[in-house]
Amino acid sequence: LAAGVFVLMFAEGRRLGLGAGWLWTYFLLSLFVAVSFAVPVFLAHRQRRIRLQRPAEAAEPRGADWIAIGVSVVIVLLALVYSVGHIP
Repeated sequence: LAAGVFVLMFAEGRRLGLGAGWLWTYFLLSLFVAVSFAVPVFLAHRQRRIRLQRPAEAAEPRGADWIAIGVSVVIVLLALVYSVGHIP
């Protein structure tokens, strides 16, 4: 799975012109910190680059987006309350 993620990172990074330094930084973060940390950081950087290259396509959250965000926040808060309530 990690090999596929690395291929995606390098292919997308080169396609968007992120720069080899950033790509190798994400690769090393994946190895030394965690893939679950480096991949979201890479995806955020990728999304930022896409947004800067195509400003007309950038959109603000609307309707169902806000519902999904609200549901996600409620789930996270419930998990937090449950976790804090069960600390020994």
